[in-house]
Amino acid sequence: MSFFTKRKQLFILVVVGIFFIIGCWMNFNSDDQFELEENFERLSLNGEAESEKSSKIFVHICGCVKNPGVYEMDEGSRLMDVVESAGGFEYNADRESENLARVVQDEEKITIAEAGQISKSSEVSMQSNNEVKSSKVSINVATKAELEKLPGVGEKKAELIIQYRKEHKFKSIDEVKLIKGIGDKTYEKMKSLIRI
Repeated sequence: MSFFTKRKQLFILVVVGIFFIIGCWMNFNSDDQFELEENFERLSLNGEAESEKSSKIFVHICGCVKNPGVYEMDEGSRLMDVVESAGGFEYNADRESENLARVVQDEEKITIAEAGQISKSSEVSMQSNNEVKSSKVSINVATKAELEKLPGVGEKKAELIIQYRKEHKFKSIDEVKLIKGIGDKTYEKMKSLIRI
């Protein structure tokens, strides 16, 4: 076998080897890219599901409505939405005793009174819920001093909360975890003390 034939074979082997290495490298990178995209999509879906889950509340309505019971509502729903979910008012309901435009709260119990009567349980329920609501710190409007009273929130984190809400208001309380330094543990300590 001549020197030129050996050289030609060696050249072909080198070229084939280079193409093989390039092919393996491209395949490896495309697998990594696919895995990254798949993980990102999974995280996005989980985030959306978590967000949707946290935006639901449960309200108990009874008294003069057609279908009394506990209803799952969107956060920010009005009393008129709950009444509609319960099938509407009974014929003897006192439609003027309640503010149908007010926003209902999670775990609230509402009793629709009969015409001519004032439901004490409804008054007590509304009063206690208003007291609970007013005792919670609104992360959208609270002062720096009020925010600093929350567990795990000092001067710096209070400033970060205020800076964040200037750009976009909080839509749910769990959004406070987007603030640097407020993780799951800190959130668990403060979530019962805050509202949007």
